[in-house]
Amino acid sequence: MSRDDFAPRVLRALAVRAGNRCSNPDCRRETSGPDSTPEGTVNIGVGAHITAAAARGPRFDVRLNKEERSAVGNGIWLCQWCAKLVDSDEKRFTNALLQGWKATAEAHAQSLLVTPERPQRSGEPLLVAPSADPSAAWLSFSARVSELVGRDRECDQLAAFLRSGTKFSWWLVTGPAGSGKSRLALDLCLGARPDWNAGFLSRADEYRGWSHFRPERPTLIVVDYVASRATDASTMLLQLSRSVGYLPHPVRVLFLERDEGSWWSRLLRKDSHSEAAELAACQHDEPLRLGPLRPSDLFAIATDVAKLRGVPWMRTSEHLFERRMLTLDPLCRPLFGMIGADSFLGEAPNPVADSTALQRVLGREVARWRLLLVDDERRRKFENLVTLATLVGGVLPRSGNFSHLADTDVATLLPNPDLLDVDEYNALVGAARSETTLAGLQPDVLGERLALDRLTAGGGVSHMASVLSPWLAEEFSVHREPPGLSGRDGSRQAEG
Repeated sequence: MSRDDFAPRVLRALAVRAGNRCSNPDCRRETSGPDSTPEGTVNIGVGAHITAAAARGPRFDVRLNKEERSAVGNGIWLCQWCAKLVDSDEKRFTNALLQGWKATAEAHAQSLLVTPERPQRSGEPLLVAPSADPSAAWLSFSARVSELVGRDRECDQLAAFLRSGTKFSWWLVTGPAGSGKSRLALDLCLGARPDWNAGFLSRADEYRGWSHFRPERPTLIVVDYVASRATDASTMLLQLSRSVGYLPHPVRVLFLERDEGSWWSRLLRKDSHSEAAELAACQHDEPLRLGPLRPSDLFAIATDVAKLRGVPWMRTSEHLFERRMLTLDPLCRPLFGMIGADSFLGEAPNPVADSTALQRVLGREVARWRLLLVDDERRRKFENLVTLATLVGGVLPRSGNFSHLADTDVATLLPNPDLLDVDEYNALVGAARSETTLAGLQPDVLGERLALDRLTAGGGVSHMASVLSPWLAEEFSVHREPPGLSGRDGSRQAEG
């Protein structure tokens, strides 16, 4: 029986597309490097067939022709050990599972080209432009599944903020969860590049040299979830305002938060008249508040969601969709427009949207985890970690790693931090590829729904939360504000 093997060019493509690393998320070892001679190399990588190269092989698909069976689309790059493993247990390592491994590995390799994992230049903060794989994290703002619509006025105002003649100024954008604050800021950053060094300030960044910050080009710093680090943000503003005369290029700081809560007075240093005056002098304008979208904007979002789902959007459905959106989300937020469209496309026409739309989206996320994390124990620990990260507003690394998780009393309920693949974790929760923080499930309203559901269910999650109380208290003191379900100003409840 003949085999439809891969040509050398296909093997090279598979290796390069995976970044020359094994695509198994539990392995990810390097597959090539030098040997012991001055010029020799070693390769332990294998271009494995997802569906077998010949009949009676693992996962053989009779529907494929010779060209399809030997194409890049039917291959996955693995180390020799993992290649043997996946072919020895066909029922466990399914076609869909291997396709998921491949997509995640290639998305990670691609993300390193866009935002390389490299040390920043000495004396500058770490700024990133978040990105996510839209095929997996379609609700995440960083996936940019739909066009940015309904914010033309705000885009013009933010462009004017960048162009203003001052050397340094800052501004706050507010709006309820799902109103598009982060997406608006991301598009601003991408539009400003490469003339500006523009991006989101990493939560894991420990840069403190704002008094000596001398950027080599105009710089836009976006601080998302500013309530969780209001004290540090205030120090940054004060130091930048006092060194404005030494800045060689303009610097802009854009804060994002749901509203002005108790953190706002700390940011503005209202307990010190002189310092408050310094900060007020650099404030660009009163906070920019994002309002509801128009029905036509929600229709445009629904069209993009339909395109992603491969379903035609019928103009005759718009009136019914508008009525359903008024039930689902009277605030007319873009995120809920995406959720509403997804729900609308999957249901029989009904003018009233019930309260289970978010649960259905969450159910599909959990189903995706089951597909990619086939081991029940590993998936349970992953879900515990996602719940924990949502409760604390993201778990920060310490000294560059997460070994401190192993010191908690519930370490057995969480993944082994020494084996944790942050890139795989981020891909599964819809977080930015380049972020080193372990984020909660994205977007926020989905993560909050997950945490509420799991805490309500009790069991191991309730035990985890109770045993971790001292550790949670320490995290909150580091953040300065209790984030997550209690709201970033310590008073709000979960929305949606």
